[in-house]
Amino acid sequence: MATLWKVADSSTASLMGDMYRRRTQSSLSKIEALRQAQIALASQPRTSHPFYWAPFVLMGNWR
Repeated sequence: MATLWKVADSSTASLMGDMYRRRTQSSLSKIEALRQAQIALASQPRTSHPFYWAPFVLMGNWR
């Protein structure tokens, strides 16, 4: 996971926690777990702006 943008600490912690939780509980691929976590964050009024969920990309093996 990488970003070249500034990120907000609290929303980033929420996104990462949600992504890893989804990955372990549902056996999702890394990219699908990230996608679902981003959608969940984007659906909340406080973090719906792309600043909070869009700056993250996966590098390397996405499986």
